[in-house]
Amino acid sequence: QRTQDSVIANDIYYQLTNEGFKVFYAAITLEGKLGSAYEPIIFAALNSAKVMLAIGTKPEYYNAVWVKNEWSRFLNIIKKDRSKLLIPCYRDMDAYELPEEFAHLQAQDMAKIGFINDLVRGIKKVIKKDEPKATTVVKETVVTNNNSNANPLIDRAFLFLEDGNWESADEYAEKALDLDPKNARAYVVKLMVEFEIHTQEELEYTDFELDNDNYKKALRFADADLKETLTKFVLEERYSYALFHIEKAKDIETGKNIENGEDIEPAKAGLDVAISYYQKALEIFEDIEELEDTLDRKYKDSDLIREQCNEKIAELTEKIAIQEEEARKDEILSSAKSMMGENEIVSYEEAIELLSTISGWKDADSLVVECQTKIEELKVRAEADRVEAKRRAKVRAKRFKKIAIIATPIACVIIAFIVVLNLVIIPNAKYHDAIALLEAGKYTEALSAFDALDGYKDSSDKIEECIFHIYGEEIWNKIKSVNVGDTYRFGSYEQDNNQSNGAEEIEWLVLSKEGTKILVISKYALDGSPYHTNNDEITWETCTLRKWLNNEFINAAFSAEEKAMIPTVTVSADKNPRYNTDPGNATQDQLFLLSIKEVKKYFGSDMEKYCKPTAYAIAHGGEDAYSFWWLRSPGKFQYCATAVFDNSNDISEYGEVAHRFHNVRPAMWIDLSKIK
Repeated sequence: QRTQDSVIANDIYYQLTNEGFKVFYAAITLEGKLGSAYEPIIFAALNSAKVMLAIGTKPEYYNAVWVKNEWSRFLNIIKKDRSKLLIPCYRDMDAYELPEEFAHLQAQDMAKIGFINDLVRGIKKVIKKDEPKATTVVKETVVTNNNSNANPLIDRAFLFLEDGNWESADEYAEKALDLDPKNARAYVVKLMVEFEIHTQEELEYTDFELDNDNYKKALRFADADLKETLTKFVLEERYSYALFHIEKAKDIETGKNIENGEDIEPAKAGLDVAISYYQKALEIFEDIEELEDTLDRKYKDSDLIREQCNEKIAELTEKIAIQEEEARKDEILSSAKSMMGENEIVSYEEAIELLSTISGWKDADSLVVECQTKIEELKVRAEADRVEAKRRAKVRAKRFKKIAIIATPIACVIIAFIVVLNLVIIPNAKYHDAIALLEAGKYTEALSAFDALDGYKDSSDKIEECIFHIYGEEIWNKIKSVNVGDTYRFGSYEQDNNQSNGAEEIEWLVLSKEGTKILVISKYALDGSPYHTNNDEITWETCTLRKWLNNEFINAAFSAEEKAMIPTVTVSADKNPRYNTDPGNATQDQLFLLSIKEVKKYFGSDMEKYCKPTAYAIAHGGEDAYSFWWLRSPGKFQYCATAVFDNSNDISEYGEVAHRFHNVRPAMWIDLSKIK
């Protein structure tokens, strides 16, 4: 929204640009940019700028979160580079009301006559030139040694770019290329049209790939000066973006939240996330290295920073390993203490066995001694109880000796009768009742009766006979043809990432079969997603991935008839077998993820857990690996969820629900009796 301060800032921006200065002003410079791109561009401006103007009309405006975030970061940069300057510009307030951090700075009163002249003069001193550098105009900075007949067309194209007339600019660039196919300036125009930028300097804030066709041709046909200019823009942009990712990594390491300036727990920030930022910086430096080869020279301290990134990755990887080892030992210690609470010899012996694996860790050794003492005490008590029990047994033996002689035959008869009753008489009666229902044509009731007999006589065959009568020969044959381990095709979803050819049929692995229903899981990972949209403490019951599966995904993948075949079932809240994190409550879902317990039940080997992601899943943030698929069980911490790991197909309990994009393998039950 327009405010008095933004109007003042707007006027100052245009006066400074008219003086020939290159000025970054978010309201104008970031116009047309995606919100996600703001922060790295601002970061680049903060690091490259010689002067910052902090403009305000009220004390509280200077301390607004984002305003303070930017000027405080610039002050930190000044500490390392004394050639930079921050100038507070105030109005309708007293200079003493400015933030304390500005006390050593020369502030400017914007209400003072001649303010802008004093400001320009002060900036010129910092730039260390009598006059500011002339504003870069593309047609003055690019080469003009191409076909002279094409140059007027290109000059006209640059004018169209300034006005934002992209179609005309592209048309004139094409006309120039008809005259001179190797005209580098024409390809620069087409590159600027492609990203809708007005001036060549904006290339510094434009994120395009180095293999962009127009950029490659411009670089290929450019002379040394233009090549230097084009490469410089991309180098500055890539270098700033690399530094931005490094700063983000450092903030996460120290528990600093860049967005609001608050401190957070480093453990929750996740050192693995910091590593991912360092790795992203290294990827950007690969682009820089390619540009360095083009110019045949090194750019700034890129080699040193690359080396530092690799060192930090190694350091953080070691820290994570140490943390995981400490967490493992703490978990063993906690389990041992829990066993000790049972106050039994076997439990104390098991606790000693566990504690011996972490000898020297915290109070593990003293607990071993405590366990050994308790075992001796229990053995003494057990021996005393044994002697007393033996004495009492002798007394009881004498008392019941005569009674036993009489009662033994009677007891044998009773036991034999109970065995026959439970194993023969009752099941046989139920079997005949089920046969009667079958013969009476009450097939549904008969099906339930035979199912309750749990394999007695030929009840399994009778179940098939009931299903045949209920659903008919055609459907029964379809039901009978599907078995555990089969691949079942059902529904459709985009998989090859080519939407022009429509969605592809989904393949499902059959994990279990119960009557007419089969439990299935997708053969391939169908999408990539975080478990939850933020790093709140979460369970399967309340996570956003569950909502997505049972809303967006089910509607995208299945027709109305297919959805009618997917029953709503009770999804158990299975606990993590290693940790005491809260699994939440059982849910009622059509689509769900498997739990750790179910993975161990249905997948016999590591190879069976391998799951290839589709091209669509990878394009939507999924892991480009043969595993890394989410489970619904909670992880080690309440803000973590579990997943099947890539390298060993083991279960990972450290997946942060918001930071991690893992692959998604939906699971569900399908009722084959509802096949149309």
